[in-house]
Amino acid sequence: MRTTRQIVSVLRNARVVPPRPAVSNVRYATTNMAMPAMSPTMTEGGIASWKKSEGESFAAGDVLLEVETDKATIDVEAQEDGVMGKIVVQAGAQKIPVGQIIAVLAEEGDDLSSITIPETTSPAAPEQPKHQPKQQPKEEQKAAEQKAREQPRDERRHHEHKEIKHSKPLFPSVSRLLQESSLSTDEISKLKGTGRHGMLTKGDVLLALGKVKNRYGSAEKYNVDVMGPSGKRLSERGVAKEVEKKVVLDGPALRRLVVGGMAKATQPAHPIIHHETTPLPRSPDFEFDSILAPYAALLPSPQPEVKIPSKDELASSEGHLAHPRKDQFAGLY
Repeated sequence: MRTTRQIVSVLRNARVVPPRPAVSNVRYATTNMAMPAMSPTMTEGGIASWKKSEGESFAAGDVLLEVETDKATIDVEAQEDGVMGKIVVQAGAQKIPVGQIIAVLAEEGDDLSSITIPETTSPAAPEQPKHQPKQQPKEEQKAAEQKAREQPRDERRHHEHKEIKHSKPLFPSVSRLLQESSLSTDEISKLKGTGRHGMLTKGDVLLALGKVKNRYGSAEKYNVDVMGPSGKRLSERGVAKEVEKKVVLDGPALRRLVVGGMAKATQPAHPIIHHETTPLPRSPDFEFDSILAPYAALLPSPQPEVKIPSKDELASSEGHLAHPRKDQFAGLY
């Protein structure tokens, strides 16, 4: 009975201790910081110094590190708030390729002891296309080769240089047309030209190639006569003009003609260019006076000009008044 009472008293005096929560290492999302490219042509660089140490928090816009290039040292700023978790590449390292992991960034409240450095820190290789172009079937290759063999004669000889011989000089345009044509050297030498002095024209070459029906092109409907008028002949027109008859001059008519010509020769020649006197431009004072003329009646009448004496004149007049001049002949009469 006594033992039971002792157990009850011990239980009453005992303090209840709440259970401790289990401590677990919480790991949030981390971000790998790669070596940035400070210019489009930059392939590698170095780290001059780290401005933030491991475990130090930073805000957006804070400078995290300084990157050295061949030309300058540039600050790298943080894009958002966070904590510097692990520094993979220490300060002073050189020739770090762009894209290599140099640090691991964490968030506020992360367990930094649980952050692991990636096994591969080298930059990721560019992805190769999944679908490689299929090889052309052998049947299509054979068909393409056969088609190339069956090219027209003009296309096969397009880039071939051939010797052009002709009895007459050739225009540059005709020479180029013959060079690109399928005509052989013998065929070119036998061509008959219809141009000036028997020279070849482009129409002659195109007619020999069978590309036109007439060497004159669109001018074939006209009857062109080199020694006469172009177009239709005078005999082909509907109404023929009357031919003026020549009149034989006798002696008196010839004298009248000579006297009439001499009379015209004695007349004064008319000037070829007629000169007109250009009026002089008006002065600005005249134009201003013409504007104020209607308002002249409203202005007060002009006052007589009053001459104001100068300082010298006033001084001399005052001197005369102070010491009047005496008459030297006073008292003699």
